[in-house]
Amino acid sequence: MTMNPIEGQIDIDLYPDNSHVARADIHSTRPLQASQVMVGKSPEEALSLIPLMYNVCGIAQARTALRAIQDQLAISPNPAAEIARDMLVLVENAREHLFRVLVDWPRLFELDKDEQPLSLLGRLIPACKQALFVDGHAFALDSQLQVDRTSVINLIDELDSTLQQAVFQRSTDDWLKIYDSNALMQWVRESDSPAARVLAIINNRGWGSQGVADLNALPQLDRQELIARFDASDADEFIAHPLWHGQHYETSCLTRQLSRAETEPVDLRQLLTAVFDSHAASERADWPRFELALPSGDEPLVVMGMEGRLGQVLRNLITNAISFSPPGGCVRLGLEPADG
Repeated sequence: MTMNPIEGQIDIDLYPDNSHVARADIHSTRPLQASQVMVGKSPEEALSLIPLMYNVCGIAQARTALRAIQDQLAISPNPAAEIARDMLVLVENAREHLFRVLVDWPRLFELDKDEQPLSLLGRLIPACKQALFVDGHAFALDSQLQVDRTSVINLIDELDSTLQQAVFQRSTDDWLKIYDSNALMQWVRESDSPAARVLAIINNRGWGSQGVADLNALPQLDRQELIARFDASDADEFIAHPLWHGQHYETSCLTRQLSRAETEPVDLRQLLTAVFDSHAASERADWPRFELALPSGDEPLVVMGMEGRLGQVLRNLITNAISFSPPGGCVRLGLEPADG
């Protein structure tokens, strides 16, 4: 008797026509009412359960759940702890991608897999939690930040070394110089990593465009309309086979961001000053001191960008610097014009 996994699965059947996929059928057996498990649970119980419900992206789900509960309870999170949790999400992202590249890709294409990096991937997230929070409890309402800087730096270095040896087969800096498909294929010809061998197979078989979908990016959803869809009598059907106004949309994070990207002139002098003033006003005894170094004069320093996202980047950088600077240290914010 075949047992279906409790978490369900997504089956994708592809029907090729010569060198292209003519049709794709997608069938999901994932549970639609998993949220009912949370009914009657305290916030702490819900936070402990949520990571156990996801074998992929459990950290990201826990991160989102904690933020939602904090918002509802009007709890102001510790900015440094927020950065630490965001670091854990990035670590999970790296781990999941490495599992796909080092385990799933070789299995799919019947290649030998490298077992050596797998020990790191298995202990990476628990070790990072332990290095950032007391007893490794990162996603609880009473979590306490306790950064072991040496352990964090060693883990990051080990992860970077694994990427360089098992995937890039070159330094990370050199890998980041690959900007276009020609440079990527040059790397494929020069490397023998599982990733390079898989890309060589895909290129040689003419499969490079198989993932392209002729779909528009998901538009900004109206909150009230979305809530109404979840409350409707056919909510289960909407969750299982979501359409928005009768249309399918591309929903990757990058696609959504690019589709909504509207740049405008941003005065970096004004923006950096506002971010600096905000942090300086809330400075605590156990924080480093802040210094602001701007070019002389009051002439605007303007770039084209998105002010909200640039401000978020600056706040994240400052909070990250606070996390890794000793009390009495200095976080210096500077801005210099560059040619061009």
